[in-house]
Amino acid sequence: MALTKERLLEEISESSGFSTVFNSCSRELQNLLINLVIEISRYSCNREGYVKNMKETSIRFEKPYLVGRKNQNYCMLTLRPRLNQIVVDVRTDGKFINSETLKLINLGNKYNGGFEWHRFVVKDENEIKEAVRLISKCYEG
Repeated sequence: MALTKERLLEEISESSGFSTVFNSCSRELQNLLINLVIEISRYSCNREGYVKNMKETSIRFEKPYLVGRKNQNYCMLTLRPRLNQIVVDVRTDGKFINSETLKLINLGNKYNGGFEWHRFVVKDENEIKEAVRLISKCYEG
């Protein structure tokens, strides 16, 4: 089930670190993040919150994996207010993804858990549909 805007804004307000970053963003970037998170959340099964007070990433999505019993991160979003963009890191576990509109960077096994992480940047509303397509290709179902 998709996350609601109200719930997301509540989580953001309860997170001292992330709320500072969020509030320093332009209104357009804030709305871009909200819309992107809501769209991606349909493919997630977070039991606890989505907002994480981490240095590197701010919003994390989880999925259970067949091996092991714990949920693992599969997609992470990082706000970059100075660049007016959202950095998206997605775990592909070897599934092929490609895009004609978003520049994908293969990060390899950058994070602990999973392999073949890819990074791309979302800068405007027109890129949300493509970002969600890439993520859903790896994680729907």
